[in-house]
Amino acid sequence: MKKDGTNRDIRKNQQQVDANGNKVGNNRPDVQWTDKDGVRHYQEYDHNPASSLKHAEEIMKNDPSGIVHLENLD
Repeated sequence: MKKDGTNRDIRKNQQQVDANGNKVGNNRPDVQWTDKDGVRHYQEYDHNPASSLKHAEEIMKNDPSGIVHLENLD
């Protein structure tokens, strides 16, 4: 996420929403935001790579136009 003030609607551990703010699905990304172009981003942090992929699949099912960022924690 850029720290230049262009991101908006930043949420931490909230219900997943699409770029229009509509609730989608039941997945709860760790951090999500909308960039200056209106694209929704979802950041997931997991210790298990398989869990990360499962979460990414669920997010993309709920919001196909979003971008998922995965980070595995050691």
